[in-house]
Amino acid sequence: MKTPVHSISSEETIWRASQKMHEHQIGSLLVTDNGEYVGILTKTDLIYKVVEKGLEPRQTRVMDIMTQPVLSMDDQASAVEARDFMIDRNIQRLAVTRNGEIVGILSVKDLMSCLG
Repeated sequence: MKTPVHSISSEETIWRASQKMHEHQIGSLLVTDNGEYVGILTKTDLIYKVVEKGLEPRQTRVMDIMTQPVLSMDDQASAVEARDFMIDRNIQRLAVTRNGEIVGILSVKDLMSCLG
């Protein structure tokens, strides 16, 4: 699981989101609107929703391509439960919550390390 959670405003550009992912060496950002998490932006989104469609990163806003809603699972869930949840929903990253608050992002790579 990756902590801390990094986020970006839904109003920001894809260009800035890409820079932020590179700065922090992460594969996703949670997207905020008025202080609430409203979506997630991943490297996969950048490839398939921006590059492949020929969108201009400096003009395209995060809200235009983010995946929503943020899917999450409690930190007390097992790795197998998380794996099954991600497979069932065809997602690569999952927000992890503790007492209803997002505390980290779990990736397929994290699960592979855990489950072997």
